[in-house]
Amino acid sequence: MSLFGSRRDFNLFSRINTELLGDVMEQEILYHKISLGDTSANLYGEATDKIYLPAVKLNCRIETQQGSTEDSEFGSDYSKLVDYNFLRDHMVKADVVPEVGDIIEWHNNFYEVDTVIENQFFLGRDNNYQLEERNDKFGTSVSFLCKTHMTRADRVGLSKQRL
Repeated sequence: MSLFGSRRDFNLFSRINTELLGDVMEQEILYHKISLGDTSANLYGEATDKIYLPAVKLNCRIETQQGSTEDSEFGSDYSKLVDYNFLRDHMVKADVVPEVGDIIEWHNNFYEVDTVIENQFFLGRDNNYQLEERNDKFGTSVSFLCKTHMTRADRVGLSKQRL
């Protein structure tokens, strides 16, 4: 049986991380979730006009990479990759499940989610997968990592808004 990693230990860890993200780092984004019920798809399952649910403001840790400019016969195109790290508890409270195709708005730019990774566990344990029943109270999923690329505002179809 595990000595550390109980729910009580995780709650302390979670409170410290929540305070760091909300009061120290203060990196806020708007998360736009696709409304699958309102978005109509064609024969191939593609949607030309996507409908989004109202934006949700979330705190996260942001890792940017150097952007690059590509010149072509149609003009210049700027591309940038950004990673967003969210606490799982924040996403659960906001009732947001990150999925490929969602849009993150940050610094008046729009980033489309390419990959969602959920493999960071408290003390390396996943309480949903334990070989012994007595260990199901230890460990939990901590965060989501969303890997994104910058997309054009006209392609997304969202207008700028203020909260």
